[in-house]
Amino acid sequence: MKTNSFLFLRVIALAVFAMALFTNCATLSVTTGGEIFEPSGRKVSTEVTNFNILGFTPMIPEKIDLGVSDLSAKCPGKKVINVTSQEKFTYAFVGVYTTLTIQGYCAD
Repeated sequence: MKTNSFLFLRVIALAVFAMALFTNCATLSVTTGGEIFEPSGRKVSTEVTNFNILGFTPMIPEKIDLGVSDLSAKCPGKKVINVTSQEKFTYAFVGVYTTLTIQGYCAD
């Protein structure tokens, strides 16, 4: 009886270790935006990062607004055109790191 419970504990420990190992390496990238072209002008980009613990703390709009404001500040007196965004999800053991990269070009 003692041998079966020890084997069961070893299997559980191995499963937890494997889950921790593989979830820390997983990433998924999603790119959104329209037709992408290379306009004239200087390319600018910014990143916003958030750690979502167990799905309870999603990316809040204020963080996205800060990223857009930072992008606009890099083109003083000009418009930002051809704006694209990319989300990268990195899964950790107790949550997800979300990195939002926003890119655009300063209009001439």
